[in-house]
Amino acid sequence: MILRPDEVPLLSWLSPLIGLVFFGLSYKIWMHGAMRYSGTGS
Repeated sequence: MILRPDEVPLLSWLSPLIGLVFFGLSYKIWMHGAMRYSGTGS
């Protein structure tokens, strides 16, 4: 399967790109929450 690129599904080629997109999106959400965080107040 690895040695025959014509038989590999498209999703397996796109999965690293999809992973990077989700990582970037989660990073942006995390940083948005971190900037709004003001501590516990104690």
